[in-house]
Amino acid sequence: IDIKGGFYDGKVVDAEMVKQLADTPSKEDSIGRLLGSLQSGLYNLAYALQAIVDRGDMAKPADDAAPAAEAPAAE
Repeated sequence: IDIKGGFYDGKVVDAEMVKQLADTPSKEDSIGRLLGSLQSGLYNLAYALQAIVDRGDMAKPADDAAPAAEAPAAE
């Protein structure tokens, strides 16, 4: 089938615009992709935070850390 043009939103469009519209994902597909991207980012954040908790870095201070030296008093 050879498409010469069409109507979109009450306007005449050329064949190139018809092809672009045909390749555009549906609203539902776009929403699904967006939510999948957001979920993936949140999953990675939760995974990283869980790794920190599992290592115990945030649960206790380092025992071998020397106390900070005080600056000499100015006379």
